[in-house]
Amino acid sequence: MELIYEESMLGRPYIMPPGVPSERVAAIQKAFLDTFQDPDLLAEARRISLDISPISGESVQALIARMFRSPPELIQKARDALLTRP
Repeated sequence: MELIYEESMLGRPYIMPPGVPSERVAAIQKAFLDTFQDPDLLAEARRISLDISPISGESVQALIARMFRSPPELIQKARDALLTRP
């Protein structure tokens, strides 16, 4: 179940290709998190009933790494469970 629900934690992640300098990754991650502190953005989100629940880039990386370490048989069970829903 954890594997299935972890995917929903990702929402709409933004990714960068391998080899991007760590300073650039850190700057973009900070800019994203700073954006979600903007009072105008938060006010507009409340106005349209949009949930804003950002998670850090480090958390996203850790989540993806954990998902990729899942054993193949667990991935298959999760896939089967999702495909056989009524």
